[in-house]
This record gives sequence, C-alpha cells and structure tokens, in this order.
Amino acid sequence: MTGVVGRWRGDKIVIAGDYADEGRFITQKDVEGLVDDNGEPLKRRKTTLYNVAEEKYKDISYDVLFALMADSYFREDKMKALEDREYEDETDSIIRDFNAIHEQYNKSSKDMILLIGCVTTPEGKGILEKFLRGAAPNEHSPKKNSLGT
Repeated sequence: MTGVVGRWRGDKIVIAGDYADEGRFITQKDVEGLVDDNGEPLKRRKTTLYNVAEEKYKDISYDVLFALMADSYFREDKMKALEDREYEDETDSIIRDFNAIHEQYNKSSKDMILLIGCVTTPEGKGILEKFLRGAAPNEHSPKKNSLGT
C-alpha cells in the first residue's frame, strides 16, 4: 500500500486488458521463463501484455482504489453511484469496506479496531489489518502544513 500515490510519476503507463494486441508493449525478455498451456516457451508475438502481467506482476487495482478513496469527493461519488445503481457489482462490497475504513480513520485513527467484524471482504480485511498493525499507508497519515506541524 505504501507508495501507491506518485508511483508512476514521470513514467509512461499502459492499462492492459485481456483484449490486448499480441506482442504489443512486451519484449522477449518479458516472456522469458513463461510457458503456454502445452509447456512450450511463450513467444513474444503470440502472447499479450495482460497474460505476462498476470504471471509476473502483482495486481494493485484495489490498492489504487483504496488510495483514490482517500479523497472525500471521490469517495462520496463512489458511494452515491452505489446508491443509484439497480444491480450489485462484484466490487461494491469492497468499495463499502474501503469507505468504512476511510471514514473511521478520519474520525479517529486510534479506534480502527471498531471495524473488526464490519469489514467483510478479503481486500478490506487486508487493509484494515495493516492499520491495526500500525502500518497505515503513508497516503493516509495526517498531513503537515508548511511549518511541519
């Protein structure tokens, strides 16, 4: 969690989906050590960045969503969108958990333990556990003014 905000500053990024073009944005080095369903080494031109990312990289989607929800306007917008929808999405419970964590943290960071039993998703529980162990993400630490107070 720590370091999500600003992680890509100055870098070019690609948001890869399972619809990605084969061979695009990857090198032969990226596919080294990866094999296809038949156990054959993957060829760069026959795979996608999405497939490589699934095998080699950590999915930080929920870390990014949690960091975005530190912004009260973003959080309010996401919660309003949940109210306005007619159906449940797989991420709705995660958004509700993240909202509860941010709301409690903003009220009293010392009382995060009150959320035990209220946070139900594995993603929410993982972030709450970090708070309870005292490893709250830097993005959520109290901001200091220009005087450092």
